[in-house]
Amino acid sequence: MAEKRNLTALGSSSFNVFSLLNHKLRKVILKYGYVKPTLIQSKAIPFVLSGYNTLIMAPTGSGKTEAALFPIYSKVLENYGRVQGILVLYITPLRALNRDILVRMERIAKEIGLNVAVRHGDTTQYFRRKIAENPPHMLITTPETLHYLLVHNLMRKALKNVRWVVIDEVNELMSSKRGVILSVALERLVKLVGREFQRIGLSAVVGNVELAKRFLGGPRYVEVIEVEYEKPYKVIAETPQSTEEDEILASKEGLTPDTVARLRRIVEILDKAKSAIVFTNTRDLAELLASRLKSIFGINVLVHHGSLSRTVRVSVEKKLKEGIVKYVIATSSLELGIDVGRVDVVVQYGSPRQAIKLMQRIGRSGHREREESLGYIITLANIDDALESLVIARRMLHRDLEKEVIYDAPLDVLVYEVAGMLLEYGELNVYDIYKVLRRSFYYRNLSYETLIEVLSFASTLGIISFNGEKVRRARRTRMYYYEVSMIPDVKHYLVKNVIDNTIIGQLDEDFVITSLDIGVRFLLSGNVWEVLDYDEKYVYVKPAKEALGAIPRWEGELIPVDYRVSREVGALKRRIISEGVKALTQYPYSQSTMNFILKKIMEHYSKEKWIPTDKNLIIEVIKGKTAIIHSHLGSRGNFGLMLIITYLLRKSGAEVVGKSDPYKIVLQSNMNIDAKYIVDELKSMDEGLLKYILIENVKRSRIFKWKLYNVAKRFGAIRRDVSVKEVSKVLSHYVDTPIGDEAVKEVLTEKID
Repeated sequence: MAEKRNLTALGSSSFNVFSLLNHKLRKVILKYGYVKPTLIQSKAIPFVLSGYNTLIMAPTGSGKTEAALFPIYSKVLENYGRVQGILVLYITPLRALNRDILVRMERIAKEIGLNVAVRHGDTTQYFRRKIAENPPHMLITTPETLHYLLVHNLMRKALKNVRWVVIDEVNELMSSKRGVILSVALERLVKLVGREFQRIGLSAVVGNVELAKRFLGGPRYVEVIEVEYEKPYKVIAETPQSTEEDEILASKEGLTPDTVARLRRIVEILDKAKSAIVFTNTRDLAELLASRLKSIFGINVLVHHGSLSRTVRVSVEKKLKEGIVKYVIATSSLELGIDVGRVDVVVQYGSPRQAIKLMQRIGRSGHREREESLGYIITLANIDDALESLVIARRMLHRDLEKEVIYDAPLDVLVYEVAGMLLEYGELNVYDIYKVLRRSFYYRNLSYETLIEVLSFASTLGIISFNGEKVRRARRTRMYYYEVSMIPDVKHYLVKNVIDNTIIGQLDEDFVITSLDIGVRFLLSGNVWEVLDYDEKYVYVKPAKEALGAIPRWEGELIPVDYRVSREVGALKRRIISEGVKALTQYPYSQSTMNFILKKIMEHYSKEKWIPTDKNLIIEVIKGKTAIIHSHLGSRGNFGLMLIITYLLRKSGAEVVGKSDPYKIVLQSNMNIDAKYIVDELKSMDEGLLKYILIENVKRSRIFKWKLYNVAKRFGAIRRDVSVKEVSKVLSHYVDTPIGDEAVKEVLTEKID
C-alpha cells in the first residue's frame, strides 16, 4: 500500500510525471508540444511505469493513448532497446483507429529509434511479409488479426518477446464476441510467451468498471486509474416546431413539415459552427439526411459509416481534420477515438438511445482536456423519442451509464479457440485446454462436462479430432480457423416495387430474415410497403394501403434502450400529469421540447383519461384483432414479454404477428384478442414456467432461425457463403445440439431481459 500511495502522490498536479520518463523520450515529446501532462497522464504514467496491469479511463481527447505509450516507450528504451521481435501489441476494434494511432505515435517512436507497424485485414501481402521478416517494436492490430498471428510460424517467434499489450476502446470490445476471442487470445499468448505481460486498457466510458477489469485481466489484479470528469458537457434536447415556411417547403419536397423543421434547425446549428458532426443511429438515415441537407438547403456534407469503403472513410476523416469539409453525417463509425481535429459542435438526430453512446458522441466536440463538449439532440416529433432524449441527456450529465451485457462461455468461440490452439500445438490434453479457457473471464463458469460435450460435437463436424482425452488437429482445422469470423457477414436484398419495377432501396439480410414475412408492412424511403415475396436477391413489395403495424425500416439495427431509461421515461409521464413543468426541472430541455411534451401528454390524458407510466401496464385492443401493450420495460424487456404473450395467444389457437420497442408491444391476430385473458394468464405464471415458455418460444422465433444460421457458420457446420434460404431445412437438425444451445443463449443475452 505504501508503494501505491507514493505512486498516487507522484500523480499530483504539483509534480510533472514526464520527468520520470527516459531523457531521450522527454526531449522528443517536448519538441511535439508535450510540456505539461494532462490529468490522466499525471495519474496513470507512474502506475504503468511500475508494471501494474492498468485500466485507464478518461474523456475523449484527454491523452489516454500517450498515458499508456509514453511510459512503455520509456521502458523499452531503458531495458529492451536491443531485443528483437514485438515488444508491444496495441489492439483496437477499428481499423480507422489503427491508422490514427500510427500517425500520432509513429513520429515520436521513430525519433527515439523504435519501429511501429500496422497489421490488419487490409494490409497487403508485401507488408505482411516485411513485418514477419523484420518485426517492429510495436505492432498495432485488431483482435481478429491477432488470431492469425498466433498460428503463423514467423510471427509466433516475434510474439515471444511481448512485454506489453494495450487494448483501446475496452467498452466497445467487452460486450461483443470480438471481446471474447480477444480475451482467450491473450491467454493463448501467455502460454506462448511463457510468462505474464503487462496489460493496459483504455476507454472513455465504461458502464461497469468491475466487468472491464475482469475483461482486461482475467484473474489478475488490475489497477483502475480514472480522472474525475471535470470535462464540462453541455447538451440541449430540442423538438423543432414547424413554421408556415416549413409547411410550404415540405409540400414542395414531399416531406412532412416536422421533418423540414428538424432539417432547418440542424442547418441553423451548422451555420454557426466552424466544423460539426451530425450523428444518426443508422446508415440509411445518415445517407438520407445528407441527401436532404444537400438538395434542399445546399449544405456541403460528407457521409461516414461502416458500409463505405476504407478509402472513402479515410478521405472523409482527412478532409474533416484538415478543414477541407466542415460537416460530416456519421453513425457510430466516428464516435470512437479517431482524431478528426477540432469539432465545435455535435448534433444527434433522434434519441441516441443510450447515455454511454451520447457521451462518446458529444465528446467528439471540444476534443481537448477541460474544453466544453457541446451537443444538441434534435428529437423526433414523437413523445417517447423526446422524453427518452431528455432522460438520456440527464443520465449522461450525471454519469449514470448503462451496464454492459456480456456473453457467458459462448460455445462457438470455444470451438474456434480450440482450433487455434491445435494449429499452435498439434495435440493437447483436454485439461490443458480447460486451464487456458478458464483463465478468460468469459469462461470462468465453464464446466468440464460442457467442454467435453462441445469437443465431441466439434469432432463429429470434422473441425477437430477428439478421443475423449486427447484433442488433435484434423484435416479441416486450418481451413475452418481462417474462414470463420466473429464479425457477422452482411448481405443485402434489393427492395423492388412490383407495380412499376423500380428499386426503392436495400435491406440487410438479418432484417429480412428476422422481421419480414409475406404480408408484413414496413417503412422504407418514407413510405409504407407490403411484402409480397422474396428470393435470393430481391424483396418484392407493393405500396401498403394502411400504415398500422408498419415496422420501421431500421428497427433491427437500432441500439437497444436500457430498462432503467424506459422506466424513467414512464416516471416522467406520470410526474408531468401531477406536477406539470416542475417534473422537467432536472432535464436539459429547450422551450420547444417543453412545449411539445406538455402539449402531447396533456392532450392524450384529457382525451383518454389514462397514460402509460412506470407504475402501470395498459393493454389497448383496437378493432378486436390488434393489441397494443403499453409497457415501460426497455427494448429487451418488451421483446421478452412479447414472446410470452404471443405464446399465450397461440395457445388459444390464434395466429399472431408481433413487434416491440422500448415502450410498447404491437400484436396482430387472426382472432379477437381478449385483454383479460392475457392479464389472468400473466398473473398465474411462476418463474419456472416463465423461463420454459421464453426458451421454447425463442426456438420458434424468426430471430432464433437467424442466430442458428450464424452460429452454425461460426461452428463450421455450414459454409460462410451460403444463404439462410439454401440451408433452411438443414438448420432444424442443429436445434438440439451445442449450435442450438448457443443460438438460444445469444437471443437471451442480446434480446431479452
